[in-house]
Amino acid sequence: MHPTLGDGVGGDDGAARLEARDAIGQVLRRLDRRQLEVLILSRVDRLTQAEIGDTLGIHERSVRRVMKGVDERLGRLRGGERGR
Repeated sequence: MHPTLGDGVGGDDGAARLEARDAIGQVLRRLDRRQLEVLILSRVDRLTQAEIGDTLGIHERSVRRVMKGVDERLGRLRGGERGR
């Protein structure tokens, strides 16, 4: 199962949650349209890579490539490497 957008970011207090939400927003704004589409179909709609490929009219390996890039960006966010 893929992590959710907020996994590993922030804490229980309000300030940490606000900071985490801002950081996630920064990452999402840096994604191109295709990356955002794949992210939403995968993490929100819970489609498989094959289903995402069918929906967007692209090969499954393209979906994997896009998801790898998105996962790397989210990983940097969880690791505290914001702003890239």
